[in-house]
Amino acid sequence: NNVEGVAVFANDINTGDFTFDQCPQNEARIGDPRWLVDVVVPMGEPILLIVELGKDIAAEVTAAMETNPYPSKIEIGLIGGSDYQWNSPIQLNCPLEFMLAIPTGGNEVGYANIDASALTGPMIQISDNIHSDLLADNGFYQLGDIKIEGVRVKGLTQQLIYGNKVKAQYGTLALEQSIIEIAGGNKTVFDFNGGGVVEKLSIHYSTIYGNPQHTGQLYSSQSGQKATEAGLEKQTISITNSTLYNIAYSKNVNTHRQANQTWLAYELKNSIIIDCGKQGQFVKGLNGGQQGANPTWMIDGNSFQWTVDGVLTDISASEETADDAEPVANNVEGVVVFANDITTGDFTLGECPQKTAKIGDPRWLYGPTVGIDNVNVNTENDVWFNLQGVRVTTPTKGLFIKNGKKVVVK
Repeated sequence: NNVEGVAVFANDINTGDFTFDQCPQNEARIGDPRWLVDVVVPMGEPILLIVELGKDIAAEVTAAMETNPYPSKIEIGLIGGSDYQWNSPIQLNCPLEFMLAIPTGGNEVGYANIDASALTGPMIQISDNIHSDLLADNGFYQLGDIKIEGVRVKGLTQQLIYGNKVKAQYGTLALEQSIIEIAGGNKTVFDFNGGGVVEKLSIHYSTIYGNPQHTGQLYSSQSGQKATEAGLEKQTISITNSTLYNIAYSKNVNTHRQANQTWLAYELKNSIIIDCGKQGQFVKGLNGGQQGANPTWMIDGNSFQWTVDGVLTDISASEETADDAEPVANNVEGVVVFANDITTGDFTLGECPQKTAKIGDPRWLYGPTVGIDNVNVNTENDVWFNLQGVRVTTPTKGLFIKNGKKVVVK
């Protein structure tokens, strides 16, 4: 059991100072203990990563963190309309944001397509190796915001995000303008079971669908910490202008560390909910099935549907909060009609009240002309875009996309 490797000393050993620097002997904690030190790696700069077409996103992030293990933030830039892989969990220990660079023409939108079918662990897993500078006085690691935007994930059988039982506090956890296919596994989509407090879970302009029926929760904080333990006055779960299908089928949509509390708030607006939760009890299931008047309810302008003998039926009239002061309001009644086969993940609306009311994930309101499969990629040479997808004629210092590849201008 020799400890192999060259010993490194921080000072001049000729003076009798044998204080170690980082080396195998210090890590193994051998020698006279007074010379051992805890080497603290400082917080690093943000990781700004433009992932090239066809690459494994997780592998690219992991490689970047080998030289910068404690980044202050990770920003992942993807090319709209392009295909990527995601084959292993990202071990996240800082805020995260996806930035979609979209080299497209006209008003069409290109989404980054991610194949997650090879994953055997969570897509994003909170690391248990978080820098001590992020530990607040309340005992929670402050990991800030997590934003997933502009992606279409296919073949996901694991958690989208897993808190890993780490006592961490998050600001807003946002899923924006994205499509997530849960392709089996019955894992909780946003899984903070055992640890982690999210101030606001926001699902906006997005679609989450199970293929086949998914019986895992949408969100869970069971056995974890209460929001009040992190000093929060409100913990909000917000689903707006989104489409949910086959999620938490015949189960409570969410499970909470402690449901039915004044610090819980639920916002469900302008969304289409199909075969999700218990039949006729999706709203109550947001609160873990509790029926008291303690939470704050904002349930307005939604459509609730259920498949009976293979036929969609409108069950909007049965949805309620059990709080007379904050009832379900303005349901869009009538059966949803789809133009295509929803089992393939195409929720384009046909003529129906929901299309007239313009609710649900907006991409399904206008048909395939603005869908993810109709990306008009600009094929001109030497075309530059910034990370927001805006064309740049004279690039200055920073990260840009040129002809579909990342370029650093110094």
